Amino acid sequence: MNTGPLYLALILVSLHTVAHAQIFKCKEANDRYTFQNTPCAADASSPDRKRPTPGERDESFAQRKKDNRPGANWESRPQIAEESRLNPPQPAAPTQAKATRSPAVASAGESWQEKDREYQRRRAEEQTKAYNEQVRATNQMHDCNHARQQLGVLKGGRPVHSYDNKGDRQYVNDENRQAEISAAEQRVAKACK
Repeated sequence: MNTGPLYLALILVSLHTVAHAQIFKCKEANDRYTFQNTPCAADASSPDRKRPTPGERDESFAQRKKDNRPGANWESRPQIAEESRLNPPQPAAPTQAKATRSPAVASAGESWQEKDREYQRRRAEEQTKAYNEQVRATNQMHDCNHARQQLGVLKGGRPVHSYDNKGDRQYVNDENRQAEISAAEQRVAKACK
């Protein structure tokens, strides 16, 4: 009987239980730290005191949040909150046109969502414009290369043909070759500017 897998399973199970053991770092009276597997004595200066749960943090934040205006909840300067309640900020004058403002400066009435939407819209326009420019440059390069290739074939001296509407092959005779070469040179000049 092969007992190797059994021993391996027992070792893995024992490691699993050791890995889940909790270790506490406790500060003693002489400012030394000790590590133990039981919770520390209840001491406010202990670094291992119980951390608040996310729900407790949200609750304490909601209790501290009384006014959502900037600077209204500063605990070190409570008079600012009182002054802001007595003298609320005045809205911006409506005569200022939205189009004349610089994008970096927003009025007090604009929310951050509006600013973000405007930024995303401008960014999308810039990306679209850059992509369109790239496509135009690529198309121009292909047109230029194609026109040069056609001109090279016409100047090569070999027989040149094209297809008509019925699908029949039509050869360019020597009298029409010069006219085709001048037309191809014009296409190259237009496509490769």
